[in-house]
Amino acid sequence: MRSVLLLLAIHGLPALPALAGLTPLTESQLIRLETADDRSDEIREAAFYALLENVADWPRTRAGAVIPDYADILDQPQVWRGRPCLIEGTLQTRLPARKLERGWEKVRGLTIDIHPDKPMAEKNEKDFVIVYLTEPPDVRGAVLQWNDALLDETGTRVEVVARFYKLQDSGNRGGATKSYMAFVGRNLKLLGGKSGAPAWRIPALMGAIVLMMAAFWWRLRRLRQGFAAPARATSLASFIDQRRAEREGENEETELEPPPDLPEDPVDALGILAGDRAEATEAALEQLGREAESATTEQIDTPELPARHGRS
Repeated sequence: MRSVLLLLAIHGLPALPALAGLTPLTESQLIRLETADDRSDEIREAAFYALLENVADWPRTRAGAVIPDYADILDQPQVWRGRPCLIEGTLQTRLPARKLERGWEKVRGLTIDIHPDKPMAEKNEKDFVIVYLTEPPDVRGAVLQWNDALLDETGTRVEVVARFYKLQDSGNRGGATKSYMAFVGRNLKLLGGKSGAPAWRIPALMGAIVLMMAAFWWRLRRLRQGFAAPARATSLASFIDQRRAEREGENEETELEPPPDLPEDPVDALGILAGDRAEATEAALEQLGREAESATTEQIDTPELPARHGRS
């Protein structure tokens, strides 16, 4: 394959069919293109830069591009490598920026759905292609989205002329590896119109509505708490004042007898306390005696009987 391409390039013949209007690949670019590593995620290789150099000067034309046979590309990537293809589909996502050599900082990868009419649940990696553009369109990130790869133009019909590069492997979070058909082109044409609301728009809109409702409910709760707080504070203050007043009144009504004056000597103090206790005990016994005597008197006192009259 390499020898055939070199022979065609040396004799000035077109190395690939249908190249009218597009800049043909040079001998150096053809040689470097053969170094493409299929089934790899690495793009910073000689083959990639060779295609970037070639498409950078392309005119804005579809002339010379062929309708790609994607199934055949998957089976024979080496046959299609470098061939210009007319890709049509819907714009999906924007790939993260790659650190490339100086002069190619603007290059950005986009994914295109080549089978937009196919149900999303039935699609796989064969229904999408990656296109690296030297002059990517000024696309905007979606306003309501949680994925930086999604665009406001996601779902828009597009058309792009690009050379086939290789089968590029890409790993996902689950650890699985998928191979995508990768192309290199200059720019992308937005045809306008959308094939339907992208799958991310509905959940994004629903999520935004839920967040707005949660914020409204939180704000309403804070307002209610703000109105109720002064009332609770006033009630608590009144309750404390009332309890304090009741305790002060109880202290005023209950006069405690002052403690007796006791000497500093502990023995004398105990003697006085013992004497006070004895006196209190004696007084209590006397009181009990009087009460008992009074009760006995009441029991033996009988009512006076009337006098009996003698016989006459």
